[in-house]
Amino acid sequence: MTPQVILITIISLVVFGFVFEQILEYLNYRKLSPVQPPEAENIYDNEKYLNQYNYQITNYKFGLYESSFGFILSFLMLVFYGFAFVDSITRELVTDERLVILVFFGLLFFTFDLISLPFNIYDTFVIEANLASIKEKSKSNVRMLQWLELLRNLGRNN
Repeated sequence: MTPQVILITIISLVVFGFVFEQILEYLNYRKLSPVQPPEAENIYDNEKYLNQYNYQITNYKFGLYESSFGFILSFLMLVFYGFAFVDSITRELVTDERLVILVFFGLLFFTFDLISLPFNIYDTFVIEANLASIKEKSKSNVRMLQWLELLRNLGRNN
């Protein structure tokens, strides 16, 4: 297999996964109803059910933007050899092969967390605050704080 065939296969799998996920999300979205089913009348009152319905609709619409952005970013990284670029940066920083893998994935995860931070902030502080369902910090924001603490501690050691 040539490298081009492997690249086309990987891109095809990414595109297929994205399209399949969006189809499933759309099917779930179409099944939502603002009218509470009779089976749930003893579980939820109408106001809580309507609040949950509005929350799911809003999250579905926002999720379309978030997942589309992630897909486009992944697609561009594959097409324009962004992963090779990150690999070359990693190999300049580290010479040990085992550490190259760790630094490579660390850079990818940190960058992804940094890029997705605006989406997480909007989700936590706008969507959930508007629907009055926010009770605690988002796990993703806690994860970003952990990254920043790690960077601060690494800066102290050097």
